[in-house]
Amino acid sequence: MQNPRNLLIGTWKSDRWLTLKHCHKYHRLTGARKRQFSSLFGKLVLRYTGRRVHCSLRGSEWTAKCGIIAADSESVVIRVHSDDLWKRSDPIVADILKVLSRPRLRHLHFVRRGNRQYYWIGCGTFCEWFQRQEVSKAGSSHAPCGFGRKGPAKKSIAAEAAPVFSHVARRQ
Repeated sequence: MQNPRNLLIGTWKSDRWLTLKHCHKYHRLTGARKRQFSSLFGKLVLRYTGRRVHCSLRGSEWTAKCGIIAADSESVVIRVHSDDLWKRSDPIVADILKVLSRPRLRHLHFVRRGNRQYYWIGCGTFCEWFQRQEVSKAGSSHAPCGFGRKGPAKKSIAAEAAPVFSHVARRQ
């Protein structure tokens, strides 16, 4: 396996199918509740650089400080710190973001399935899975956001958030 510190660098997208496959709560739901719960996943895109994580979710983009605290042969522990995002955010989400802006440690576990690279992260009672996104030779990402191209992102909310808590922010 590639060095996990190097493996983290790049663009990752939430994998709806794998997340729901491993989520016991999803399999107990029926009808509209099942559809509503499943619609929360598969939209978050994260691009990790040496010191930051750039996030995109449903048209909003932000960045947060991110550093690797520890690594072993199959995982990394990262520290994500969002500074004062809640002060610059929409009043509707400010209360949630106050909690999210605290420095947090997250343990990312890397897994290779066939020719694809994934990581999963514990989210309380289930795990959210992310798949590495391929980058074209021109340097632009196939991810559905502006990451990977030169110049500023298409839309910015001038905010920083802890992306690993995306499951909390999605519940609104």
